[in-house]
Amino acid sequence: MADLSQIPNFPLKVILVTHIILLTLATTGYWAPTGYVLINVIIIWLLYSSLFTEQIDPLHFALVLNSVSVAIDLFIISFHFDNRYIFPSILAILFMIAKIFTSYGIFRISREKMDATGPIRNIGDIFTTSKPNYDDIDQNVHPHSSHPSQAPEILTADTGKRNMSSDQFPSLYCLCLKIAVVDCANSCKFCKKEFRLLPDNVLFDFYHKMCLEKRLCLLGLEFSNLDVFKRMLKIKHKRRDLLKMFQILTDHCSNVTELVLNYIKYINSDDPCIEMIDFGLRLGGFFKEGGWYPSAIEVLNAVEGLCKKMELNTHLLLKLLDCYYKRIYVECYYCITKAEETMNSILAVLKQLQQHSAVPNLSGLYANFATMYFLKSEYEQAYNWSKKALRLLNEDLPKRTIVDVLSQASKSCVVKRHFAQAELLIKQAMSLASQAYAIDKHPRYSDTLMDYGFFLLNSDFIQESVRVYERALTIRKEVFEKYNILVAIGHEDLAYAQYVNEYSSGQFYSPRENAERAMRIMEKLLPRDHLLLASAKRVKALILEEIALDMREASSHQAQTDYLRESEALHQAALEISRRSFGERNVQTAKHYGNLGRLYQTMTQYKEAEQMHLKAISIKEELLGPNDYEVGLSVGHLASLYNYHMKRYHDAERLYLRSIDISLRLFGEAYSGLEYDYRGIINVYTELDDFDSMAVYSIKMREWRERRETQKTFKYPDKPEKLDAIIAKFFELC
Repeated sequence: MADLSQIPNFPLKVILVTHIILLTLATTGYWAPTGYVLINVIIIWLLYSSLFTEQIDPLHFALVLNSVSVAIDLFIISFHFDNRYIFPSILAILFMIAKIFTSYGIFRISREKMDATGPIRNIGDIFTTSKPNYDDIDQNVHPHSSHPSQAPEILTADTGKRNMSSDQFPSLYCLCLKIAVVDCANSCKFCKKEFRLLPDNVLFDFYHKMCLEKRLCLLGLEFSNLDVFKRMLKIKHKRRDLLKMFQILTDHCSNVTELVLNYIKYINSDDPCIEMIDFGLRLGGFFKEGGWYPSAIEVLNAVEGLCKKMELNTHLLLKLLDCYYKRIYVECYYCITKAEETMNSILAVLKQLQQHSAVPNLSGLYANFATMYFLKSEYEQAYNWSKKALRLLNEDLPKRTIVDVLSQASKSCVVKRHFAQAELLIKQAMSLASQAYAIDKHPRYSDTLMDYGFFLLNSDFIQESVRVYERALTIRKEVFEKYNILVAIGHEDLAYAQYVNEYSSGQFYSPRENAERAMRIMEKLLPRDHLLLASAKRVKALILEEIALDMREASSHQAQTDYLRESEALHQAALEISRRSFGERNVQTAKHYGNLGRLYQTMTQYKEAEQMHLKAISIKEELLGPNDYEVGLSVGHLASLYNYHMKRYHDAERLYLRSIDISLRLFGEAYSGLEYDYRGIINVYTELDDFDSMAVYSIKMREWRERRETQKTFKYPDKPEKLDAIIAKFFELC
């Protein structure tokens, strides 16, 4: 007769088979609730997993659950015993009694496995070994290692291959989550919602696993429930995963709309209260963070209405101010024409708070004012509000607020051409953001990267700016994938940076691809006359114009004409939207006039080109002064028209000299834009037979090339400086 003791894991297999048989017989009727089946299935899975690994954790977990389940079974049988199902109920009682013996058997087996490293003496000993915290439960950390990456490879003795038990087995926690998801999704048990009894952290992981398993319809139903989503918003350290799940649901179904509608129904179904307001602020902030701007505005408008229905004491006034703080940011990017109305509402609330001596720190709020004026191209106002925000900035504020204030202030300095101040602020912002967000690649880190890229591009570190924009877009695509406005903005900004970088090379495939992707996303998400879409059209039009310029072959004439006509249509559309939104006397409107001037120059419509350039220069000089970068840019374009096409060389000379002077004053002798002015003025002096002046600028051109070759790269410090020191240095530079 065969010796049963020679069968591997024989006692454990007997316990496993016993559990399977008794559970099957005990659930033959319809008396058993979900909880009874779920806990016993988990125990069986843990026992089964223990057959294939030398790790002791599955057995320990099975021992605890099996012991605790005796009391749970007694409670369930007492309340759910049904006279119609006598046989399965009796077997359930026998199963409960059998668990007492199987628990002892599991204890004996686990003790034998632990003999090599020290036996356990009682059940409590299984909790005495050092374990990772909840957030690190999936990390494979060697007992004597302080970091996951230091875990040694475990090799089998005879083959040298990795031991499956070390690296290829999913963690126990993940196995339980997977079982729970499958069990709930494949039966009517989902309707009972018993999984909602899980703690918030575990429930979050349950939903995340449901998302990974593509149970999107069920997950959408869950996330449309306000109580569920309120709990998910509390898990702040996993916000990136929540944003990603929500975007997947948004692409799959109308989950955003349902959640907003449910919130509106909720606040209209009962008397207004602080709890409704707090949840609305968190929900609106979440939509703001994820780029779901219409939903954010709708929720925050509802919060405003709630606040105004109640008696506005100091506490409610602060809630209302927080609502406006979030809403004005969203309006700046989605409907900037309404942002000024919100600003007026903010100022009214601040007056009331001053009467109560309860004004909070306004640094973040002032930064949002600066954002509004920055996007309206009112750069002096943006700079002034940024300075006010910096004066109120201190270390006690949340790190995200500090980063946002520094980043926006840097952008305001860039457009005012205060590059030393801008550099100081953006370096500090990047250092702080790297510490706070870079590890888990939170989308907020991409926001700071975009601002960093803006500084680099405008400071003539063009290639570095392209790399930074690429990093930012990668982070956004990892979270939001495709159809999100933040991804579209990332594509547009990268397209423009690539366009500037490839301006002399003519390699415009990648810039065009990114510009077209930005437009496709925006056309899906935004109204046809939206400002963001106008900006993307402008970038694509610039790229098409350069592509057309490179089509010199006779066979390409029709294609060139088509590109130029498409470019003109895009520029005209962008100009019309800008004029309607900002009016005629606005920097953005002037930029569109300048772009049309360049295009008409390419299309050999020289009179129209001159009119557009002159109009652009007039508006920019009025708004920005005679020595601004934007003025120098338009002056250089008009000089090119006079030089190469209208043969007005003396006028061209005067304009080139003015453009060169502006560039040298703002950027120095290594500025990339000097190349085109130097080439142009050399041609002017050649046509005028002024060979001495031609020789002077030929030498300057050669020196410029040498400086460009030795241009240093730009880096930000790994560790941020003291905030007070940064702010003090900033105002010293003013």
